[in-house]
Amino acid sequence: LKKQFFDLVVLGQKTIEVRLAYPNLSKIKAGVDLVFLCGNESQEVEVLRRSEYSTFEEMLETEDFKKMNPARTSKEEQLASIRKIYSQEK
Repeated sequence: LKKQFFDLVVLGQKTIEVRLAYPNLSKIKAGVDLVFLCGNESQEVEVLRRSEYSTFEEMLETEDFKKMNPARTSKEEQLASIRKIYSQEK
């Protein structure tokens, strides 16, 4: 993870991780422990729930965007941030 997001995970402020549903991520399910890495630091977390959505907009209608990034002030701002990472086609 990028340092800014890693720190939020460590502090417990970022509790939702957004990923595209690539086949190699299909093994991630509730109860699985994940280790986030950032440089020489690591943070183990337990997956509590895995959800799939057809669009980012659908995800933002269902999930609390502040749990993805508490620095964002609106769903629209969060969507713009996600779009910077993932192209419109995805």
